[in-house]
Amino acid sequence: MTEDSNDQTELELLRTDYSHLLREACQTFVDAATDVEDALAGGLKAPGACARGDRGLLRMALAAHQAARLIIPSPDAMEYFGLPRSVTSSGLLPEPTIRVQDPGRETWDFRPWLSEKLSHLRENYYALLESVELAIGPSNQETAGDSGSRDPDELPPEVVRQRLLERASYELRATRNYARDILNAMDTMGLTVIDWRLANQPGDGD
Repeated sequence: MTEDSNDQTELELLRTDYSHLLREACQTFVDAATDVEDALAGGLKAPGACARGDRGLLRMALAAHQAARLIIPSPDAMEYFGLPRSVTSSGLLPEPTIRVQDPGRETWDFRPWLSEKLSHLRENYYALLESVELAIGPSNQETAGDSGSRDPDELPPEVVRQRLLERASYELRATRNYARDILNAMDTMGLTVIDWRLANQPGDGD
């Protein structure tokens, strides 16, 4: 047996910092939410307001997805057939490390905190979508001839629409605040999203 046969292949550990992607996604979410807020402030009646609101909502959806996919993986195909994630190909990949640089908390796992923020962000966003859709839907578009046939105890469509828009504004502020919380944690505590994996491991771009 030669000396070379005892040599072991040195494993290379790759470190990828996804923090800038999380920051970009959250900042885009906040900026787009401000555009939607401006559209809602005018009751979506100003010229081009609906178009600006729609584009803002679309940008918010894309940003929320980009942020969430960093730490909340999509289900593996085999998971839909009942297999636990741990035995699927996705389950073999390490999860990104979520840490802060705040003294005394460097070893804490911030994955639950960040996962909760992103989960609430998406929930409030979907509630925002629902409120906007109900507000501009055909059920709240009353013509002059419809007012006489309305039940006296039923609120006028314009009143319903205004209340739905107010609820949408509340949901908008709530979902935007979750994005701001994440940005604040990155600025004040040095929140980072680090991915560690072997150089020859699936998922590193091979």
